[in-house]
Amino acid sequence: MWDKFISFINALIVNALLLAIVFYSVVLPKEPSKTLLIAPENIMQAVAVDEKQMLVAMRQIKSQSVRERRTLRAQQRELDRKKRQLERTVLKETQRLDKLRQQKEKEQQRLAKTKQRKWAEAETLRALKRKKAEQAYLRREAEEIRRLEEAHRKALEAAARERKQREQAAKRRAEQARLAREAEKKRRAKQARLAREAEKRRLADAKRRQAERRARLAAEKKRKAAQVAKQRAEQKKRIQKVMRDIQQQVLNFWVRPRGYYRGLSCIIEIRLGPGGEVTSVQIIERSGNFVFDNSALKAIRNASPLPVPADIFDTFKHFNFRFKPK
Repeated sequence: MWDKFISFINALIVNALLLAIVFYSVVLPKEPSKTLLIAPENIMQAVAVDEKQMLVAMRQIKSQSVRERRTLRAQQRELDRKKRQLERTVLKETQRLDKLRQQKEKEQQRLAKTKQRKWAEAETLRALKRKKAEQAYLRREAEEIRRLEEAHRKALEAAARERKQREQAAKRRAEQARLAREAEKKRRAKQARLAREAEKRRLADAKRRQAERRARLAAEKKRKAAQVAKQRAEQKKRIQKVMRDIQQQVLNFWVRPRGYYRGLSCIIEIRLGPGGEVTSVQIIERSGNFVFDNSALKAIRNASPLPVPADIFDTFKHFNFRFKPK
């Protein structure tokens, strides 16, 4: 390819020289007469001289191209040498990395074996600790069993002594009881007669006192029943009055909603705080009219605090209120 390029350059140079000769022979002469007087041999001589110069130039160009090819070959050899050197360096580095990898794998294996050995040692140590703990526990259990057995033996001995003492005491008490029974039998025989007479008098007195007591209890029960009925009636009247007061106060704050018609009612669960403050309201039985129910809830909240006396506040702390406007 390089030879073809040089041949192409040589052909261009030759053509350029020929064109230059023709140009100088045609354009440069100022006097036509002189141009016509040039001899043919002179022209051939000039052409010969130009061809020599052109050959010299071509040889210089060829020698230069040879030098360039040699330079390129030298550069190519240098590149090949550097490539081989780089390949050797890469090979050495790859071998070094493989060696390092192998060393790392060996080190990891050594560390894994060391870790496994340490784990086995730790497991052995834990097993020894567990064994020691179990042995200590067994020793404590054996000591506790021995102590319990000793305490049980002592308790049995104490129980036997106590049983023997009780038997002896029982015998003494039996003898004393026999003597006492005999004396008591004589004493009771004497007292029986006296007791029968006293019992007759006691029964008569008891019947009389029992009749009087039944009369007093009946009178007291009747009086308490009347008092309770009176208190319940008064309490009921007060509760009804408070309910009417609450109804009236809620009605005072109630705004008749649009679409209301007579006969609507709802039951509302009310919770009160101290002083009759309304803390919670909730409809537990709706009227069927959503607007009416909401107006009732709003009226109760606006009517807070409700007129509830302090002495019956517990009755109205949590109660159901039927809201039914007239």
